[in-house]
Amino acid sequence: MRKLVLLLVMCSILVSIFTSCTSKQEDASNQQPDESKVGQFILDQGKPTELKVWMPPFGTEDSLDKDFWEQQFVQFENDNNVKTSIEITPWAGYEEKYLTGISSGAGPDVGYMYAEMVADFINMGALEPFDAYLTEEEKANYIYLENGKFQGKQYMLPIVVGNPRILLCNMEILGKSGIDKAPQTWDEFVEAGKKVLADSPDIYPFLQPWGDTNAGGLNALFFPFVWQAGSQLFNEQETKLMLDSPQAISAAQFIYDLRFKHKIMPDTVTSLKNADVENAFLEGKVAMIIGTTSYTASRVEPSGMKWDYSVLKGQKQATFVAMDSLIITSKSNNKELAAKAAKYMTSGSAMTNFHKNLSKFPPIGRDEEYADIERFKTLYEDKNIEFNNYPTVAGMFKVVDVLYKNLQLMMLDQMKPEEVMQDVAKYADTIIGQ
Repeated sequence: MRKLVLLLVMCSILVSIFTSCTSKQEDASNQQPDESKVGQFILDQGKPTELKVWMPPFGTEDSLDKDFWEQQFVQFENDNNVKTSIEITPWAGYEEKYLTGISSGAGPDVGYMYAEMVADFINMGALEPFDAYLTEEEKANYIYLENGKFQGKQYMLPIVVGNPRILLCNMEILGKSGIDKAPQTWDEFVEAGKKVLADSPDIYPFLQPWGDTNAGGLNALFFPFVWQAGSQLFNEQETKLMLDSPQAISAAQFIYDLRFKHKIMPDTVTSLKNADVENAFLEGKVAMIIGTTSYTASRVEPSGMKWDYSVLKGQKQATFVAMDSLIITSKSNNKELAAKAAKYMTSGSAMTNFHKNLSKFPPIGRDEEYADIERFKTLYEDKNIEFNNYPTVAGMFKVVDVLYKNLQLMMLDQMKPEEVMQDVAKYADTIIGQ
């Protein structure tokens, strides 16, 4: 009898619970949602996804770059419920910062890398390819996308392409020595320097920043002269450094002679930073420097200086152009969002703003406006000029670092040109491809 009573009580409780739930579900179903609020609740209540972006400085101060990118990301953050953290990484110690950050798990989701860095980080398994995140329409819009491939995969999204290193001349100074255009050849360059030395003793004929700490300065300091001498950095298979070739050694000898034989460069070049050289040029204290088109467009042209430029010719007319890219790190917690951010940064509107307001480069996409100065439009179309970039070779940035230190010793007259080049070539044999 007790069992029957207990069973009846339990049934009554279950019926009550079922009836109550059904009633609540019916009440809820009768309440129509406000379609204007659909998705808004999640956006308002959900914690924003954090995304770290590392970029180098292009402005005269790091704060300019940080402010610029933070402003560019406002719309992206609103549209994707993202909080971006922009970090401007100085050029000095750039590779080491990435090695430390990525190894410790404190690296970025999206980062900026130049060509000689990329192979090492790919071999470490530190980078994520873009292939799965690019549509066919997006691929067609990028002008230099093929340059971002390594071993058949799209590890890089080119963001800075161009910015050639050029011989930049103050024509008011050269004009006092009867020179009416920028020197075109090595011989003309040396002769122009000698004339300035004789006619304007208070003016430096030529300056280079051999006291800078950034080995990337070799893009202007040295590598253009190697290509102009008729050499390449590597053999065709990219397995052996060619800096011990007679042509490459002659390039080192040429730079050495500018200081120690022709006296075109003063002793002070061993302590000068890049900013020192650029400021001296703007102040009219130096006749010629190796500069960039972006520096010329953003600082020299607005100064009102009468200037001219050329790409020098030794055996060949050749120089360095940048081919720098955005990457996604493998340790990113949201690779799809990181790829979306990289594409946003390289979109036509963002790049147009970047090239107008921060640094002058030619367009990287077909949806972008040309923002560089008109005088450089024909430069990229000149078929007589050979444009070169670093090959994507594992260990390259280590070799560049050793080369730079040796060349600095050469400029202090503590190593001879042939010794410098043979020493770095031997070192490269132990590093390249390892």
